Amino acid sequence: MEGEGADRTFELPLGQDELIEQIEAINSKAIVLLTSGGNVDMNRWIDKTPVLLETWYAGQEQAQQLRISCPVVQIHRQVTVSFEKRWEDNPVHDSYYPIGDSHRVDYQAGVFVGYRGYQKNGVAPRFPFGFGLSYTSFVYKDLKIAPRGMVIRSPSPPRTQAEPQGQMSSSSTSASKIPSCQGQNAN
Repeated sequence: MEGEGADRTFELPLGQDELIEQIEAINSKAIVLLTSGGNVDMNRWIDKTPVLLETWYAGQEQAQQLRISCPVVQIHRQVTVSFEKRWEDNPVHDSYYPIGDSHRVDYQAGVFVGYRGYQKNGVAPRFPFGFGLSYTSFVYKDLKIAPRGMVIRSPSPPRTQAEPQGQMSSSSTSASKIPSCQGQNAN
């Protein structure tokens, strides 16, 4: 369960793994919708799951959003975070919760969180930053990005044009990675 004032566990709430396994035993084409603020432990069922859709917190109009995502007009998206296989694989695992009764959390990962942390630690996430599927393909062209070593004072994301090439009407949002800052720690 998720709510205000506390962090949830990596495990799904009681009975959810069993429910997914029972549904997938009946229907091998079941789609799992994950509504959460982050990754969860899916080790028990993910290998039998043909489609996983992370809906984050879609709100009261979630059903409408899911209806338009079906392959009539397909919206192409990629995950903007990395999903670990195990909680222990997460780069912030060792400093996420307070030690003892201190109520103080000392984040020690610096800039090595997310995909940078997985790269530094040599850990392959379950779903890496930028992972995603589509019913069509895209050609990206006219990429514009600041030259190496140039200081950008106001954030200016890379820009590109995405043109669908398949038979399915679609749109795309590209995800960008910034190379690791070797040896730097933003404390």
